[in-house]
Amino acid sequence: MTALVVVAVLCLFNLLLSFGMIRRLRQHTELLNRPRHEPAEQDLVRPVGSTVGEFVTTTVDGDPCPGTRSGPQP
Repeated sequence: MTALVVVAVLCLFNLLLSFGMIRRLRQHTELLNRPRHEPAEQDLVRPVGSTVGEFVTTTVDGDPCPGTRSGPQP
């Protein structure tokens, strides 16, 4: 009788994990089916071949790195 209860508990636990996995797979499917570029993300991704605006990089201390200036040079 005890073995039957253990098997029943294991089956219910397995069923619970299966439902959780199915729910998670549905969430992933929704994420994969969304358009790649939503309006908020369009500013983050530049098209291939486009030019990047002027920028300056700095060191960890905050000093500008020499030779890293991009854009029109003076």
